[in-house]
Amino acid sequence: MRLSGDAVASGAGDIGVASSVDTFSQYWNSSKYVFAEQKSGVGMGYTPYLNHLVKDIFLGNIVYYRKTERSVWAGSLRYFSIGSVTLTKDFGAEAYVLGDFRPAEFSLDVSYNLKLSEHFAMGVAARYLRSNLRLPTEEKSTGSGFAVDISGYYSSKQYLFFKII
Repeated sequence: MRLSGDAVASGAGDIGVASSVDTFSQYWNSSKYVFAEQKSGVGMGYTPYLNHLVKDIFLGNIVYYRKTERSVWAGSLRYFSIGSVTLTKDFGAEAYVLGDFRPAEFSLDVSYNLKLSEHFAMGVAARYLRSNLRLPTEEKSTGSGFAVDISGYYSSKQYLFFKII
């Protein structure tokens, strides 16, 4: 799930943390939403991955945020499909097909962000992750987890050193 579904951040080398506020800030630093100019936003993305090699690997995501006077609620869903994988087993000079499976991962995020001063905001995001990246021949269950992110964001019209442009 470390692939970026954000075209702006991906095009700049995955620098979403250092980017300005946009709809996909949920994935990088949700406290940036407090300084968004729009009251709400929706973003959707579809990223085919390694599409020159295989056709069914992709990352899909959807993001929504809603801003009030001092706070912002946001939510997002990411789905990463590994595509169809054929499992084989080599036995001597021959290979046997054991079957096909379609591993995938997804995450569901919710964040709350609060403006603490004219230039500073903090946020907390809760994330549920689920992955079934496992061999179907093993008797192990899928993996799932829960994570919490705490973020802060300082925004100012002044420049630290000088204005380049």
